[in-house]
Amino acid sequence: EETLRQLELTTPNFPQLLLSISSGSNGVLEAHVRLAASLFFKNFCKRHWDMEGTMVSLTEEDRLAIKQIIVELITRVPANIQSQLCE
Repeated sequence: EETLRQLELTTPNFPQLLLSISSGSNGVLEAHVRLAASLFFKNFCKRHWDMEGTMVSLTEEDRLAIKQIIVELITRVPANIQSQLCE
């Protein structure tokens, strides 16, 4: 988890990366890794969606990209991941 916290500070498009992992689109990721990514995404958004002035604030581009990806993603992931992404 500490490594993920470091990556969120330094990785461009970090929330989109988490969504990509959650989707399992590459077909190789195990279910627990996808679930962990969706949980981290949910918590990341809770920490940074409306938090102006924090070290990591979601840019408007990040917000738009998330909005474009999330609905379609929710329709095709397993229920346990859906519940994290919908919260």
